[in-house]
Amino acid sequence: MGDIFVAKSRKYQNRLMYAGIGFIVFGVWTFVKSILTTIQSMSELQELLSQLGDAGIVGRAFVLGVIGFAVALDILIRSYIGLSAISEGHGEKKSFFYVFVTAIFCVIITTMDLSMMFDGERIDLTDISAIIMDFTTCIAGIEILIYSYKLRKLKRIRSTAKS
Repeated sequence: MGDIFVAKSRKYQNRLMYAGIGFIVFGVWTFVKSILTTIQSMSELQELLSQLGDAGIVGRAFVLGVIGFAVALDILIRSYIGLSAISEGHGEKKSFFYVFVTAIFCVIITTMDLSMMFDGERIDLTDISAIIMDFTTCIAGIEILIYSYKLRKLKRIRSTAKS
């Protein structure tokens, strides 16, 4: 009976670690994509900044700061989720909070992608690739949710069986 618990535990831990690594890799991809998108749409960004008129440098710094903050926050959240999943995969006890953040993050990503798909504007190849990557991130997030649950349930069953 103990061998079955150990085998399942290792299986769930490994899958949790791989899903965590995937979440981090998709975070790096999002960072690179954000930089490239900003560079690609620099003319639109310049037009937006020129409309600020007298605000000048302060307005430009604010707009660029908001973009930078959004990208940094995205990377921090993805890194937190990925590193927490990897830690739990290594056997460390993690709080339920990272599982909650994973679920909320996946819901937000899916909602944003669906709204982009059905907002009536034309979707180009860049948008399609971003949607595919975001849905793949959500699949990794769902795997984190599933294997975290299974691993915690298995640990509860094991502790109940020992007592």
